[in-house]
Amino acid sequence: LLLSDDASQWDRAMRMPHYGAKAMPAVSLDQLLHLTQCARSGRFTMFDYGTAAANRAAYGTAQPPDVAQQYWRLGDVPIDLVAGLFDGVIPPDNVRTHYKAMKAAGLQVSLKEFEFGHLDFTFAVKEDLKRYLMRLLRK
Repeated sequence: LLLSDDASQWDRAMRMPHYGAKAMPAVSLDQLLHLTQCARSGRFTMFDYGTAAANRAAYGTAQPPDVAQQYWRLGDVPIDLVAGLFDGVIPPDNVRTHYKAMKAAGLQVSLKEFEFGHLDFTFAVKEDLKRYLMRLLRK
């Protein structure tokens, strides 16, 4: 189940006001299809349009690019990743995988894990995350 291990208060978040129909939090069918493609392939790739011609039109290649193989393009930009140990939407193992791929690409990257669920990063930002982010911004 998608959210089975997430510690967030989803019922509370869904009752919060949203200020624009175009900005409502949602997941599209195309996003779910893309996530399914990534899960099946075991790789973090761009969306696969289904044919070599369609992929060539979008990316210039017959296959969608593998995002992790392109991390080197980020150059010397410092990257700070955060993960929620109780995040049922983006499990910490997924963030660790990207962290390792970025390190392998020679990037300047850090990873900090918090005892958070998914929504603790968005709707109910906790003090320890705010302090951590402020420390990073002062670097």
